[in-house]
Amino acid sequence: MVLAAPARIAVADAQHTRLVSGQVRVVAPPTAKGFTVATRAAEYVDLGTEFGLRVDPASGASDLYVFDGQVDVTDPRS
Repeated sequence: MVLAAPARIAVADAQHTRLVSGQVRVVAPPTAKGFTVATRAAEYVDLGTEFGLRVDPASGASDLYVFDGQVDVTDPRS
């Protein structure tokens, strides 16, 4: 995972992190399948891919950009 400053994250463990604000780019090999980046509104679960994620610091809205592969998006409240 590469962070673009300014960014705020919280790392729970090797497979789970929360992006509070800012931008990240994740390159996850197939062995990292299930790597999860959570935001206020959704959880982005990697399926062995490359993706970017941006969270607006004011609104908390997030934008996902999948460069290669697939990412599952889930609502943590459901």
